[in-house]
Amino acid sequence: MFLTLHLFLKIIFYYLISSFMVFAQAQYKVSGWLEPIKIAELNDLALIAKVDTGADYSSIHAQDIKLFEQNGQLWVHFQLLGQHAQVKKVLKMVRIKPKSPTDAASARPVVLLNICFGEQKQQVAFNLTNRAHLKHLVLIGRSDIPLNWLVDPHQIELTKPRCTTD
Repeated sequence: MFLTLHLFLKIIFYYLISSFMVFAQAQYKVSGWLEPIKIAELNDLALIAKVDTGADYSSIHAQDIKLFEQNGQLWVHFQLLGQHAQVKKVLKMVRIKPKSPTDAASARPVVLLNICFGEQKQQVAFNLTNRAHLKHLVLIGRSDIPLNWLVDPHQIELTKPRCTTD
């Protein structure tokens, strides 16, 4: 009797799990931890971005970051990815916690850039910083991962940026 009940419960459990997996696959898209994106401000230049669920916000490599004020608003001039001059209104300044106790906290400007991630166009608030010493020049933080996406940390490049042009 116990064996039959145990077998019955096991079958029900596996049925429920497999049903949930079918539902989850229908509701969500999956990306890897490295994914190609396109940035509209760079004429849809394709780049590989690190999709980091451990990072709160998104970050992009910028150099020659110069803040200035115009008409009472804060603006920034910078070289995006080291070669594309940009001037953008600063959305906000963010304070970044130091990585180690000997480092000082830093303030970074945040600007809006338009990206294509999979088949989704979205505006992403990137903080600007020199990421030249890092392997990945673009980081997509969890606040900018589209809501219907799951990240598989064992996979890379599961998507292709295929946004339609307006």
